[in-house]
Amino acid sequence: MNFNPTPAHNNAMKKEFSKNRCYVNSQGIIVSRERPQNEVKANKYNDYWIKNPRYSKDHFYTQIAIDLCHKWYDAPQDVLEIGAGFGHAAEKFIKEFKLESYTGYEFSECFNELRDRIKSTGFFNYKIYNYDFQQESIFSGYDCVIALEILEHINKDLEFLEKLDHGTWVFFSVPSTYSRFHVRFFPFPISVHFRFQSLLNIYEIKGIKNNQNIYKWWVVAARKR
Repeated sequence: MNFNPTPAHNNAMKKEFSKNRCYVNSQGIIVSRERPQNEVKANKYNDYWIKNPRYSKDHFYTQIAIDLCHKWYDAPQDVLEIGAGFGHAAEKFIKEFKLESYTGYEFSECFNELRDRIKSTGFFNYKIYNYDFQQESIFSGYDCVIALEILEHINKDLEFLEKLDHGTWVFFSVPSTYSRFHVRFFPFPISVHFRFQSLLNIYEIKGIKNNQNIYKWWVVAARKR
């Protein structure tokens, strides 16, 4: 795949290498080291997210996920969102598309704002759950899944994707750099391909630069194999 990293992005990845956070695997692909201990419970997010106002704001990747959905699918009906957070993606997807249903999981105290934000849309055919989505054994009957900044936080990301129906569209975002609650990160788009290609057909990856000209997030349009 074609990708031209900025000098700032390459320098950021060199720093990750210097801290032993990523390496070149046997196939010559730069991947992050797994840190299973970084997966945390809801109370950690309550302390970290709820007490920091900047985390309650909407992010660029929400709109880009919607744009990719318009481009590649454009007709989501029964949507599942994991790690729904404060409800920004839920609200935007409900308003943007003529959904039949929305199901969301959020195990932290963000759940209260998620609920209120969905109610404010006037949309009634929704179910939201205030516990860890990983407790579910299967996710069937959804044609579209949203997972924004979630898969890097859990050890069993691939196991979650295995629970989806064949042909389900998946719109997700993942980070390019390490943070305290990241089990893994994805230095380059090819790192995303390497992790998920056995389970997903990946159609497009869009990079989002921060104000330092580093590709901070990858937003992905994919479909379950």
